[in-house]
Amino acid sequence: MNRTVLGIAMVLASQLALGTHAERPLVTVGYRLTYQGRMMGVDCTDWRIAEIQKDGHILARCRNYILESSGTDGGNPIRISTLFGVKLVEFLPFSPMLNLPLVVGKTWQGTYTAFTTDKTNVVETHSECQVSSFDKIAVIAGDLDAFKIECTDTSQSGGKPDIIHTTRWYSPTAAAIVKSLQQENPAKWNFELTSFGLPEGAPVPAGKARASPISHGNSGVPSPPQSPNADAALQKIAPIRDPLDY
Repeated sequence: MNRTVLGIAMVLASQLALGTHAERPLVTVGYRLTYQGRMMGVDCTDWRIAEIQKDGHILARCRNYILESSGTDGGNPIRISTLFGVKLVEFLPFSPMLNLPLVVGKTWQGTYTAFTTDKTNVVETHSECQVSSFDKIAVIAGDLDAFKIECTDTSQSGGKPDIIHTTRWYSPTAAAIVKSLQQENPAKWNFELTSFGLPEGAPVPAGKARASPISHGNSGVPSPPQSPNADAALQKIAPIRDPLDY
């Protein structure tokens, strides 16, 4: 092992020992995330986890939209479609925005195909990401400790490379990306977390939760994170049992 690789390994090991890393979070039906901006280019800002499928994929709903994410790959997005099955955005097998566990200095890459309604064809895209820092970030939902992730996505469009630069902040407290800034098309892709949490007193449905390192309460059931600035009315909303159970 050369000195560079050994040095990176030692840094990552020290971060794991100090706790400045993010493991896969708890996933609970009814957990709600609200945003300012556009989620994956879709103009819908109030998302709740509706179902966790047997293969680990996570379904979240906002009005008449369904977001499908890969639960086995850090919650990376796969597609957004309407309740009628019309695809608006699709990344196959998924867009590698996250690669948990996260530690400062970690890098990863992946190739996927991308489809959006404003493009006439499916584009093969190569993504390279790096965790550059772990700091407190101020978003509408509050001041949160977060990992800063910088990604460059490159695809071929019309014979010339199409390069996209995106910076995202993932907060272990919110168990989500809390802010995303894209340089090339900010009006379509930028968003910021405004609130997050599980309705107070909502049960964790049997078979709907996944184990995580998030602290356990007196009941022994992993407790989902909660926004310090969440609207009181937000906490009274009943959890969703099924994507169609609205």
